Amino acid sequence: MAAGEGQGTRAEIEARLNEVARLGYEMRASLAVEACTNVSMPVRDHTGAVIAALTVPFLPQKAARFDREIVFERAKAAAEAISAALGAGEIIASSRADPERRDYPFSN
Repeated sequence: MAAGEGQGTRAEIEARLNEVARLGYEMRASLAVEACTNVSMPVRDHTGAVIAALTVPFLPQKAARFDREIVFERAKAAAEAISAALGAGEIIASSRADPERRDYPFSN
């Protein structure tokens, strides 16, 4: 566990988990690597239950082929593909992040 991970009151941890559930993802600074952003997406089973998370670390680079938005979209697509393979296809379609929503990380 990285330094600082798991710290906080029960109420703070529950609030963070509730926010992740509301958004359908988590994107936050890595606790282990400077300037790295972890992009995490849920992986669901055939019942729609979250059984795992797919986390992709994003480290900005001068000559990078992908920006953070592309990494976000590809991580989401990968988590959806894994979930679909586990039978969560219809559930995923109803829970996709909507770019028009104010809480979508890349809306204007």
